Amino acid sequence: MPRGAGAAVSALAHLCLDAAEGALAQALLTVHLVRVMARAGDLPEP
Repeated sequence: MPRGAGAAVSALAHLCLDAAEGALAQALLTVHLVRVMARAGDLPEP
């Protein structure tokens, strides 16, 4: 594989990992906010 193609594949893999980390962080933040609101009495306990 040419060096340029390897660099492109590597960059694409990093972008995919960054997107996955962002999605995971968003999900954890959402769960945390739901728990905080439930504790405050704004939402029923799941």
